[in-house]
Amino acid sequence: MVEGRKTVGELLDSEIELQALILTEEAVERHPEMAQVDAVFADPKQFKSLSLQSSPDGCMAIAQIPDAQIEWDFQRGIYCESINDPGNLGAIIRMADWFGLNMVCVSPDSVDVYSPKVVQSARGSLFRTKVIAGVGIDDLKRMQSNGVKLYAAEMKGESVKTFDAADKWLLMMGSESHGHKKEVLEISDSQITIDRAPKSVQIDSLNVGQAAAILTHQLSRF
Repeated sequence: MVEGRKTVGELLDSEIELQALILTEEAVERHPEMAQVDAVFADPKQFKSLSLQSSPDGCMAIAQIPDAQIEWDFQRGIYCESINDPGNLGAIIRMADWFGLNMVCVSPDSVDVYSPKVVQSARGSLFRTKVIAGVGIDDLKRMQSNGVKLYAAEMKGESVKTFDAADKWLLMMGSESHGHKKEVLEISDSQITIDRAPKSVQIDSLNVGQAAAILTHQLSRF
């Protein structure tokens, strides 16, 4: 389920299959371009009973979840391990869209990729970015066998500022509270970290979305 005029508009512009478009008449008056697609109309009370937002704007869509397949040989991607906060996962998907990553892989124990809060925080990036759920350790090993280097974000890793990234890589981000599982660290080709200023010694970590963006920018070397 997708809510909000801007996000619904980005869905309509994507290749994802639309199953239903639900609008209020007030929303169409404000955004007449939405009426170009066959829609089901609901009065404000009906719409609010369907919406998960506190102040819905009258635009909602139901879409088919895409049947995305893992790429085994790619240039740049990110792996989200045990990411349970939907806002963080949505932020990482938006970041991947910004940097043009080929794929976002999500571990089986992470939050549901298509939960309403992930969809809301990722916005239109979810419709433009290949996102694969249920990616496990065997999948990571298969990517590795195709020449993709696995880089684990770790506090005690090598500084990403001076790290020489390979042509093909997968950045692996662990949960903020527990980091990576032992088996993920064991198969990583390198462990990398973000330098912090000496005066910041009392800060033990960055938000996982922030850290993913900084590391991706450094690895990409734009």
